[in-house]
Amino acid sequence: MPQPPRAPSVRFWVEPGDIPAEKAALRLHLTLAQFDAVRPRLFMRGFPRPDPDTGMYDLEAIDRWRHLRHPSLFPELVALGAMQTPALPAPARDLGEIAYEAEQKRRQEWIASRGRTKTLGEIDAEAEQTRRETWEEFRLSRKAARGQTGS
Repeated sequence: MPQPPRAPSVRFWVEPGDIPAEKAALRLHLTLAQFDAVRPRLFMRGFPRPDPDTGMYDLEAIDRWRHLRHPSLFPELVALGAMQTPALPAPARDLGEIAYEAEQKRRQEWIASRGRTKTLGEIDAEAEQTRRETWEEFRLSRKAARGQTGS
């Protein structure tokens, strides 16, 4: 009986078409955690979704999505009828404002949890007033010690 054919000793590289989430993240130069954090926003901007059965991402679709962000640099994609990536509307408020409001809310909740009736701003203002009064008393006592009078 003849021998079955042997596998060739030389192996060939096969370029993958679909890739897991880890490699899709690397394609965007992100860690997996960063990719997971921004994934909903990417999907809103038309980022290709993973295959429903395998969970793998189409590598070419990712590259085309990246290129469509710059239609003036890749006019051949627009000429083929590809749609441009929809732009996200500008946030109604600056992110700094949102962060500031969140910090203020956190402080108010912290104060409420401690049973205080004053805000941190009021506490800071009182501390500053006390510091000024103490400094004035110290300044006057130094003048009195030197024998100076008046203010």
